[in-house]
Amino acid sequence: MWERGPDLDLTVVLPCFNPGTRVRDTIDELVRTLATTGASFEVIAVSDGSTDGSEGSLTGLWPEVVR
Repeated sequence: MWERGPDLDLTVVLPCFNPGTRVRDTIDELVRTLATTGASFEVIAVSDGSTDGSEGSLTGLWPEVVR
């Protein structure tokens, strides 16, 4: 289920702008929910010019599936 590559069932792109540290909880819950489906997936968090350092809050969070 945690494989990268062309066999992925789902890619979730999560755009955000200055979400603060709550983005970590949001992505954590998203990954936990998707993991119950049995589908292979990845989550791509996209920050478009955030200035709040929120990308740093994702460090180490589900590195198998979060980009």
